[in-house]
Amino acid sequence: MPKFAPKLFTLLCAVSALAVGLWVWPRDLRPFGLPTLNTRLPAPLPHASNGRSVPGPALRGDRFVPSDTSSTTTPNEASRGRGADSIQSSITTADIKNNTKNKLGWFVTPNRHQQQQQQNRNIVSKAKQQQQQQNTSVASKDKLDQNQGSVVVAPEAGVLPEPKTAENATTTTNNSRSKNSSSSLINSNSNNNNNNGKNEGSTQNSQSLGNNNGNKTKSDLLPTLVVQTEITGYDGHVLSDLPPTEGSRFLIFECVASGGLCGGWADRQEGLVTVFLLARLSGRRFGIRMNTPCDLTRFLLPNHYDWTVKDAEIQGRSSRHVFGIDKSDFSRGMPDMDFNARYPEDVVILQTNRDLLADITANPHYRDVLPAWARQPRPQFFRDVWRTLMKPAPRLQQRLQSFLLSIHYFNRTRPLVGVHVRTGGSRHFTDGNLGDKLSRIGQLWDFVQPYVGNGSDVFVASDNPEVRQSSAAKFGPRHRDTQAVLRHIDRQRSDPVICQAFEDAVVDQLILTRCDVLVVSPGSGYSSRAAMMRGTNRGLYDFGQDGVFPADMYKMCDPIC
Repeated sequence: MPKFAPKLFTLLCAVSALAVGLWVWPRDLRPFGLPTLNTRLPAPLPHASNGRSVPGPALRGDRFVPSDTSSTTTPNEASRGRGADSIQSSITTADIKNNTKNKLGWFVTPNRHQQQQQQNRNIVSKAKQQQQQQNTSVASKDKLDQNQGSVVVAPEAGVLPEPKTAENATTTTNNSRSKNSSSSLINSNSNNNNNNGKNEGSTQNSQSLGNNNGNKTKSDLLPTLVVQTEITGYDGHVLSDLPPTEGSRFLIFECVASGGLCGGWADRQEGLVTVFLLARLSGRRFGIRMNTPCDLTRFLLPNHYDWTVKDAEIQGRSSRHVFGIDKSDFSRGMPDMDFNARYPEDVVILQTNRDLLADITANPHYRDVLPAWARQPRPQFFRDVWRTLMKPAPRLQQRLQSFLLSIHYFNRTRPLVGVHVRTGGSRHFTDGNLGDKLSRIGQLWDFVQPYVGNGSDVFVASDNPEVRQSSAAKFGPRHRDTQAVLRHIDRQRSDPVICQAFEDAVVDQLILTRCDVLVVSPGSGYSSRAAMMRGTNRGLYDFGQDGVFPADMYKMCDPIC
């Protein structure tokens, strides 16, 4: 063998090794810490919010192999040519799905732009999921809004929130009424009622409701409802700065059998709050003595002011009885009367049926010393005084609660419609004729029909049994009433069932105050006072000569009731 043969063999081996190295290098080898051919350097991934790199897969060549979240990057990996940023920035398992392949089929990390796009997509996706969850929650909460109207709990019972109507009529004046115009029921009340009792939308929609049933929209028939679990009495604010509860001077509202006529229930309500205000302004203790046709305490009890006065408390004191029924000298003298100067006696017993709020507030002796509650408009004044003075007796409370339960009032999903029709001249109710409303009763039922057709009940109170019979024939099981005994509590005070009639009158009025839609009889203090105690113009209408029109409780009994 030639001498150079070993050297030639060594050279051939070296060449072969070099050839093999050049063939393998691009695929898997990383000599001298250099990157592989035909690959891109991975861009650094974002850090976690705490400043640390997000745990992720360890680097194995050009492939990303998921590792435990507890693993950390070693110094050896940092020395393999990736650069500090790429080594410190690791990715999660989920990020592997977003990696792309290069031309050789190896996985590489996306660049910064791609990462930012993916982050944006994740943020948008998360926001959409949150919005969908919110919408699902709201849809579940307002499920009744879709077909039945929203049911809410009001902070103050009896005061309805603004109806969620799709249409609000343009407010017009009452002189645009037309008997023959097309009927349209659109709620147009502009309610501006605030804590100071400012006028609540005195301008009303006066489109005629005519003689047909009207074009009521679905939203008109579904006002927002006030839902309670129990009715404990009258609504309103409890007043402060009241008449004294002790002392030797008294001002007593009286309606007794020996004292002549006092008026019906509404007349007594009007006179009673007048006397209460005078007691406050004259510094006298206020009391009520009402025993005709039966004692008032059978139905109503003192609430936040004790108006009971025992005979022994006033016995032996100087006293005077003042007759102030209708247009008496007392009523005519109120605008400039100094009450204590005119009636200096210790005990003044006043019998009146007049609402003299306007005269008292204009009286120069009192207008600068009026309590805040007397400066309110008449509806708020009456409502708050009545709430402060009265609460239903247990028997009446039980009757009211039983009736409301019987009509599913506390879980209703349709507005309760209340109607009061005062005709007068009934053989059961001896009073003057107030107009031939029976011949026009069809106009009222045409107004009510769309509500009944939409699932509402209609509660009817009237001094005439024919009105209740007509409603029952028209609306069948949707008609509601208390089968009240109909008697005038003053003119028929000797009737053997008069006490039952008195109780029924108080119950019916209380139910009217709970109606979501209320139709009153113009000129009737009974339903006008119910409207005031109800506390809002929303859903308030009157049944007059020309049909059914929106009503304004601020114009009821003004200037003198």
